[in-house]
Amino acid sequence: MGTRPRSRTERLVDATSTRLFHLPPERGSYSVTPAIRVRMRDGVHLLTDHYAPDGPALGTVVMRGPYQRAGVVPHVLLGLFASRGYHVVMQSCRGTFGSEGRFVPGEDEIRDGADTVEWLREQPWFEGRFVGVGGSYLSYTLWSMLMEPPPEMVAAVSFVSFHDFFAVVHGTGAFTLNDSLDWCDTLAIQEDATMLRQLVDGRRIRRRRTAAYLGLPVSEGEERFLGAGSAWFRDWATRTDRDDPYWQVRDLSDALDRVSVPVRFLTGWQDLFVGETIGQYRRLRDRGVEVSLTVGPWTHANLLTKGGSRVFSETLEWVDRYLGGPTETAEGEPVSYLLTGADEWRSAADWPPPAVHHTLYLAPGGVLTDRAPSASAGAVGFTYDPSDPTPALGGRLLAADSGYREDSDLARRSDVLVFAGPALSEALDVVGVPRVTLAHRSDHAGADLWVRVSEVLADGRSHNVTEAFRASPAPGADGRTVLELDPVAHRFAAGSRIGLLIGGGSFPRYARNLGMPGSRTEGTSMRPTRQAVDLAEGASALALPLPT
Repeated sequence: MGTRPRSRTERLVDATSTRLFHLPPERGSYSVTPAIRVRMRDGVHLLTDHYAPDGPALGTVVMRGPYQRAGVVPHVLLGLFASRGYHVVMQSCRGTFGSEGRFVPGEDEIRDGADTVEWLREQPWFEGRFVGVGGSYLSYTLWSMLMEPPPEMVAAVSFVSFHDFFAVVHGTGAFTLNDSLDWCDTLAIQEDATMLRQLVDGRRIRRRRTAAYLGLPVSEGEERFLGAGSAWFRDWATRTDRDDPYWQVRDLSDALDRVSVPVRFLTGWQDLFVGETIGQYRRLRDRGVEVSLTVGPWTHANLLTKGGSRVFSETLEWVDRYLGGPTETAEGEPVSYLLTGADEWRSAADWPPPAVHHTLYLAPGGVLTDRAPSASAGAVGFTYDPSDPTPALGGRLLAADSGYREDSDLARRSDVLVFAGPALSEALDVVGVPRVTLAHRSDHAGADLWVRVSEVLADGRSHNVTEAFRASPAPGADGRTVLELDPVAHRFAAGSRIGLLIGGGSFPRYARNLGMPGSRTEGTSMRPTRQAVDLAEGASALALPLPT
């Protein structure tokens, strides 16, 4: 297929996104050469679209991913650059949307990224400089390219970003069932279903995935309940050793030690990769690499919709800055984050900002107090039953019902311990990484722990703020277990209360602890687990970072 001018539909999408997301005006039109066959070193051809500005080019933007290259959603990002004077290269990973070969996550991206850059060097229109851009799996392909940083890459933009598959799949010690199964199933069916079928069958897809979540053994969930599915789900579920060569070749941590170009990071407090993205920022910052970090109230799924105005404008500004285009953005502090509860954007010189930790002790009667209870405080307990697992409600899920949710139903469950502080006399800002310390014991040595901080309103309704989950956490030398919660920036309103929930699971976000010895992803038997938390003499506490 030859080169064609920008279509009427593309022109409309570009104009609409410019208005909708309050973007700078276009700098000109462009043409598109779709489905270019780019040869990899093993002879496989990957389909690649090239968007070329009609006038003088400012540089090139490169993106690689396993999702469709055409359609309204991908075009918003492609048109963002092409209509503002940049060549854009968008390539489908092998085995997806017409590219040859077989798609296996993380298996070929380092080689294919390097071969794509080699092809780029040979193009007569390439002027010798490009910016790598990518989010989610496209961020992984970006880090793959940076395993051996090409000298032509002058900057990068990485949003909702990850670089280590093992950390994503097994980082807490438990298999991330919901996210892994949903993503594997989506990749398996994405080219078989039209948009209409997806809309019509959405409810059916949710039902069959629910059956797959509940099926045992977990490792067979996709094959038994979703059909043939992907070829890698069983590997993900059963390979639980970080030192397994399968995961080693999918760990791109070395790229974080090799990249030297400026990188802008964008993520959301409720994104499933917020921890990895902020970790990437901190690692590069510690090495002296120029970095910028923006964190909004977004989930993984709505970053480009609800966060579009900020995400698109900041991405374009970064590309403009390092490819020599016009930019009017003034230099400021490198960290920008939204304080949820106040809907207020703040800037900082670093993340996390300076803070002091305020300690609230878990006390009898479900109370959080700033005074440690006495030696007679005793313990409180609950039973975690894998046949009726504590449900995940909101939070950092790859699902439509992720993010901030009303979670009062969790507090009414018998398998959840509930604590709450007094009504706040004035608003309280919590910014940083909260910690929960628990003197925890169980009749099953491999029991899991889940904790959540919520904001409880005067009428009793509550919503999640931050949480943590750890599979079979080992206590420290003092016999207590410390859990770091997700990073947070939130204002608790005057009159509200700080709530703390404690349970033994978060299903189906994580595979259930079956209460039995052996693998939780290959086991078929289960039994309840009795757990207890000691309260005496301040043994269990919540530490909240308060900005100084």
